[in-house]
Formats: sequence, C-alpha cells, structure tokens
Amino acid sequence: GEALREILAKSQETVNVVEWHDFYRRVLGRDVDLTNLHIPEKPNYPCRALVIPQDVTANELYDACAKRFKCWKYTNDLNAITDIVSRPDGSYVILVRDGQDADEEMKNISANQIKERGVNTETLKERLIHELKFHDETGEHLDVHNWTLCAGSRDSRGDVPGVRWSGGMYVSWYYPVYRYVDLRARAAV
Repeated sequence: GEALREILAKSQETVNVVEWHDFYRRVLGRDVDLTNLHIPEKPNYPCRALVIPQDVTANELYDACAKRFKCWKYTNDLNAITDIVSRPDGSYVILVRDGQDADEEMKNISANQIKERGVNTETLKERLIHELKFHDETGEHLDVHNWTLCAGSRDSRGDVPGVRWSGGMYVSWYYPVYRYVDLRARAAV
C-alpha cells in the first residue's frame, strides 16, 4: 500500500524492502512488520544494509540458522541476552561495513573499550540476521577467520556474545575485558 511505497521511495538506494519481506518469509516462514522503518544515513564506505524487524527474536533467528547449517550455542535461551545499545522503536535498518570478516579496525578492542568510546556495534540478533542474509545471498558464511564480538549485547552475567564460523556457526561468550586480534566487533550505523 501507500506506506510501503513511502518506505521504498525513502530507501531506494539503501534498502529493498520487498526483498527483505521475501527473505523473512522464506527463512522464518512468516511475514514481518517493516512499517515505519527507520533508515540511517549511509556512511562514506561500502556497507551492507540489514533490516531488523522488532517482532523477531534471537532464538527464532538461531533456529532458522540451525535449519540451514550446523550450529552450536553456549546457552539454550539466546532471548535472555539483552542489548545495551540504543535502537529506534519498531523495525529499523543498520548499516555495517560490507565484508565477510568483522572489521579490521575493531581488532584487539574489548567490549568495555567499545562502550567507553561510544562506538555503536552489531548486537547478537543483528549478527544472526547478518549471517542468514549473507548465507542466503552467497552460500558462504561470515567470520571464517575471526569472531564477531557482539559488543552491543550482554548476557545475564554481563558477558558478551561472539559469533564465528568454523565448520558450523558457533555462538559463544567473552568477558567484556577480553581483547584479541581475532575478536572484532562490527561497527553499525
């Protein structure tokens, strides 16, 4: 309808909303609400738009991954992981640097340092959507050489989820002070 045409007009260069509707219908088996989609300004580097529906959970996304490929998670309830970064109400778009592995410039920086610096990064839910969309488009996986530190999220103990591909998708955790060259966040706009 009219609302969808307005979204398409606003997002013509950044987001193909119809494609995202079709994607979620295929991978989750249901329609998602993408009305009143908040779309940020595009940064001056190659990036990938990720459409994040408000009514999709981390457990649902993980289960969709597990239907497509081998997966492991450190906790049974990924929905218990909460976001510590601010996001718009409703469904929204984030823009992340377009690359198979997490950001080179974010290596060796802990989640605590990221928070202190005020850097906006991918949450666990956003990283799972990123994996699904990347795999859907390419047949390949993200983070085959490094871990994405989902510094925008924390579990009930304050630990930070991390995601990697190594013969399967692994969702693990790190203390927020940990920093390594192969542990990298993905900056998000």
